[in-house]
Amino acid sequence: MRYIFVLTMAAALSLSAQPDAPSAAKEIVHQELLFAHTAVVKGRNASFLEFFADGALFFNPLPADAKAYYGSVPEPKSFLLWRPAVVEASSDGTFGYSTGPWEIRPASMGNPAVVRGWFFSIWERKGGAWKVTFDTGIMMPLTVHEPDSVTVIPVPSAAPSAVRMEEAEEEFRNVEKERSRRAAFERFASVDARVYRNGERPVAGRAAALQRSSTEKERYSYSTARMTVAPSGGLGYVVGTAVSAAGDTAAFLRVWRNDGSWKVVTELLSPVK
Repeated sequence: MRYIFVLTMAAALSLSAQPDAPSAAKEIVHQELLFAHTAVVKGRNASFLEFFADGALFFNPLPADAKAYYGSVPEPKSFLLWRPAVVEASSDGTFGYSTGPWEIRPASMGNPAVVRGWFFSIWERKGGAWKVTFDTGIMMPLTVHEPDSVTVIPVPSAAPSAVRMEEAEEEFRNVEKERSRRAAFERFASVDARVYRNGERPVAGRAAALQRSSTEKERYSYSTARMTVAPSGGLGYVVGTAVSAAGDTAAFLRVWRNDGSWKVVTELLSPVK
């Protein structure tokens, strides 16, 4: 329990240093920490069933119903620990995301971690309560240790453009298909873009995202499982299935921010083995 207490205090201290952080983002941080605490106290499956919305999706390995899965599988004997590191909320306070490191410790909280990675969760306010509507993650090298801090992304000062997120997503796909993934990122990556690939630490920042996309020669055709935009029109996400020309399949997530124009703030590709 000391681990959770230390992370909660670290998050609280980090947030106290960001007095202008949006209240909705602070609520998401609180809910994420409560979610993680519940997983330790009640068990992983019980916590997922409590904090996930009905119809929540996850990658298994393609988009699937999360509550149906966690309501039907045995409780793991290991401990899953996680904490938020980057959080953003829409200006209307109804939508946001949380991402940060996770680790698995076998049998006892006192044992060292055997697996580490990063999670990514979409949170939406449902009937006045925050619920997870999408959740996924990647693994990364066990030797990577992340600092205990939370960064809250401020609400953009620019008014959202009238262009729909669906149109921006379609244009991203067209640029990738006609030119390259690098070209799509050059067109749409935000200054703080984050790219998630399994087995790697996430890369952060536009330059790093462009560099990572330059190594990917595949061009994908995409099918959408879900696309959701906050009522304010400033933040949204799309998840679905990506298939390369060679027939390789992956699940994908893209998170978009509209700060005068739509930009990709997160992309996660999870290959199907």
